Amino acid sequence: MSLEDFMLDRRQMRPGTKVALTGLYRKDGDYERLGSDYRGTYAEPTYAVGLLTENAPRDARKRLLDLGARPECQLGICKLRVLGHVAPCVVTPMGRAVKETVFLAMEELW
Repeated sequence: MSLEDFMLDRRQMRPGTKVALTGLYRKDGDYERLGSDYRGTYAEPTYAVGLLTENAPRDARKRLLDLGARPECQLGICKLRVLGHVAPCVVTPMGRAVKETVFLAMEELW
């Protein structure tokens, strides 16, 4: 499934639906996401999907830790394919609920 299709259809997808997405990995603080494209360090991608990685298998989390330390991943140019499931989420910056959205809960990483 493309990132664009996921962004368009994610609210209609049932929680737990398995999805494989390919995109450019980027970690900003505690926020991890797959984006369609990045045009610089602080540029926003055309499409981006938040990743929930805390409960992913250990080997996948280890790989993300290694990738997150690489300069090219900080720029958002590390291409990954992620298998996960649709997970409703509430974005809570500074402990205050801001919006409901849908993220991808990571299960495997290629």
